[in-house]
Amino acid sequence: MEDRSEGPRKASSPKLTPTTPSRGKLAKPASKPVSDTPQSSANVADASEELTKLRSKIAWAMNLEFFTCDLNPFIRHYLPECDQKTLEQVRDCLIAKGHMTARPDEPNVFRFTKFNEKPSERKRRYDKETTAAKQAGLPLPELVDEKTIFSALEDITDSIIVCLDNSQQRARLSLQMCPDARLEGDVYGGNQRIDAAISKEKLPVVDGKIKGKLSVKEIAIPLEFKIFAKEEKLNHLQLASHVNFTMDADPRRNFVIGITIEDDQVSLWYFSRNHSVKSSPFSIIEQPDMFITLMISLLCAPLSDLGFDPHITPHADSKSYVYEFPNEDPTKSRFFKTLATIDERRDLRLTGRCTRVWKVMEIASRDGTERKGSNAHDLVLKDVWLDASAMTEKQIQDELFKDIQEFASTAGGWETRPRMKYFSAADKEEFSSALEGENFKKYFLCISDSHVGGSSKIVAPGANRDTNVFATAPVDDDVFGSELMSRHQEVPPVPPEAASAADEVGEDEEGLVEETKLDVFPNREFVSKRRCFSLSDLLCTTLHDLETLGEAFDVLRHAATALLLMFCAGWVHRDVSSGNILAYRSKPDDAWQGKLHDLEYAKRFNPLGGGSSDPKTGTPYFMPLELLQGSYLQAAKTLPQDDESTAEEISNSEPDRAVAVVHNHGHDFECLWWIGLWLVTRRVKDSPIDAYKSVFSHSLQATGPRVTFFTTGVPKISAKIHSHSSLKCLAAPLDLLRVRLYSACIRINATDFLPSDSIEEIASRYSYVVTRPFSLFFRDIDTTRSKWEKIQIIPVSANPKTQSRPLPVKPSEMVTKTRTARKRKSAPPVEEPGVGGGSQLEGSRTKKKKARSQP
Repeated sequence: MEDRSEGPRKASSPKLTPTTPSRGKLAKPASKPVSDTPQSSANVADASEELTKLRSKIAWAMNLEFFTCDLNPFIRHYLPECDQKTLEQVRDCLIAKGHMTARPDEPNVFRFTKFNEKPSERKRRYDKETTAAKQAGLPLPELVDEKTIFSALEDITDSIIVCLDNSQQRARLSLQMCPDARLEGDVYGGNQRIDAAISKEKLPVVDGKIKGKLSVKEIAIPLEFKIFAKEEKLNHLQLASHVNFTMDADPRRNFVIGITIEDDQVSLWYFSRNHSVKSSPFSIIEQPDMFITLMISLLCAPLSDLGFDPHITPHADSKSYVYEFPNEDPTKSRFFKTLATIDERRDLRLTGRCTRVWKVMEIASRDGTERKGSNAHDLVLKDVWLDASAMTEKQIQDELFKDIQEFASTAGGWETRPRMKYFSAADKEEFSSALEGENFKKYFLCISDSHVGGSSKIVAPGANRDTNVFATAPVDDDVFGSELMSRHQEVPPVPPEAASAADEVGEDEEGLVEETKLDVFPNREFVSKRRCFSLSDLLCTTLHDLETLGEAFDVLRHAATALLLMFCAGWVHRDVSSGNILAYRSKPDDAWQGKLHDLEYAKRFNPLGGGSSDPKTGTPYFMPLELLQGSYLQAAKTLPQDDESTAEEISNSEPDRAVAVVHNHGHDFECLWWIGLWLVTRRVKDSPIDAYKSVFSHSLQATGPRVTFFTTGVPKISAKIHSHSSLKCLAAPLDLLRVRLYSACIRINATDFLPSDSIEEIASRYSYVVTRPFSLFFRDIDTTRSKWEKIQIIPVSANPKTQSRPLPVKPSEMVTKTRTARKRKSAPPVEEPGVGGGSQLEGSRTKKKKARSQP
């Protein structure tokens, strides 16, 4: 994409006022300016933050994805079935054994013998008797507290299990009280406790307490209890935060069922990757048959019916998992043992892609320990949730590659296509090598195998969205500290740490969205999702983890070629970020080969098309300005003149606020510019420029500094390039690249796309923006390469906040690892761009787990 015939150029800084043009009159209308696919910034927590300190943030985030549902529809839709015959057999057995007794005034109405009084009434009576005994100097009555009251449920459940032995069903699980047990998981931050757990086996009890720790991997169904109904919000939050931790820690979970009880009121919960829902409550005293039905349904269910993925199992070494890629012929199924996490974030929400990326090795069977094949090497396995109707990344890749090959074989030569209008002869010559045979594949991380799971449940009929399931104000100082949260009205509350500075622009170290209005998505459909595994043969390094600017810009150049290939095939990527641009080399002395990946959101470009109403997680750091502000840019004055353009007047038409912004080819390339700017201004080792901090934020709205920077530039930009004098030679090319991208954007927006326009005519309008700006940019910076190529950059993987799952550490290494972590804790935080797709790193870092506090 180089043109050696032209010399370096100076940047111009146009003074333009962005407005919204009357664009795409035939486009699908929207109620307000939105992008064609809503973008939701991922709510990512500090990997080592204790769970009890995150509860208020989890409440804020999960209120946006919750429903409530009547009890009977909930049971029919979300729970395993319990047949009426089994219920009657178990009920008769409980009555015969004295576990259920008739009410004195109603001989045909039965209650549980050990749970026939409201906990709140029993506790109040105990408190009065205790006070009277103390005043009279009498022995105190037997202790009545949360543990003693609800321990009766374990006895009742044990009786149900015994009675099931006389029916056609058998219990696979049991319930155990565990309020004093410490929990452990595979990720950092777990310091919570739960009141009871339904699991495969009960743990030994010594002096009334569980001996040892209870692994969250063994808890199929968590239960939380409170004596008084006024504590329901805290009870809800304790359950939801535990489930959040469980689904982060245990990759087997497709969904989790939970139970809360406040006083005598029992509520059922369903948490999944596309929505969560709470049932209306029932009284365990007045409706014991409902509790029996619930226990039969859950205790007899196979684990797969309780949310455990049958294709992910713990390995025999207890430290790893085994992913199965099943085949109709069982002898051809493939098994992969996890070795380490490459990319995994601690999300405050449950919905979304929830991407995990693992380094794995292939083994012969689930219990295998040796690599399969004598020359086998480590592989990369990606585990992600996608809309059930969406193509998988493997399917998208196959379609894209087919379209690239069809373009390359164009009759009469691809060079003659209208979309190549602004490609110079030098551009075409350089680009031609990528289209020879299958050379184009080297610019993408190719998927070699994949597996698609079944679809998740849709929202139950009759369920209603409820954004107040969890407390939006502190209910307990011990849990929430001094954090204050705004009460939810028409928009979700500002997260606690942003409440006092909602109008300020800056980075949020926790990764939360600073501005939340765009995060409501009132028309969100909460569509069904399915879990997808994909396998790649190459273990790569992300762009943001390379060591020098020279390496990074070389790989960025390859990413531009990959986007050119997608443009020629008629596709847009829609999620370009520093984490989705990879680098690979087979030997340390080889040059890096850049590879674009994470094609899950890629699609064929249609300027008149609409988008999904369900939000997608994006990377606001690098998101195009038009998508952030939800409207198209238009120049109200004369366009800037660069070396390749003439002055051009653009009509100042009235903006059409109902036009949806469709992600286009220019947007993909604009992302590359933001990445390049970020590398130079924020990633240079030891001295990032604070002046640019407000430009790169996790905000999902177009902040003032970001708008100004892209549309008008920053005066004397080179003066902002601090003590690294060798960086100044990159300032002018970066600003000139901005001018060209912005000017091209304005020109494209000046005309409407019509249904009569051919695909090739539409593509030709983007011919300039996808080729000339970056072709000239790379040519310009090559002339000064020797000055800046060795400058070191800060790797994102150096940020200990982003590593949620510890790597295996040998006992002999523990002291060294802990000391290193302590030193790292006192260091200034390392800025990172949030979530932008699963990165394929060569390695990860560990961080000392914080001491657990009492929940």
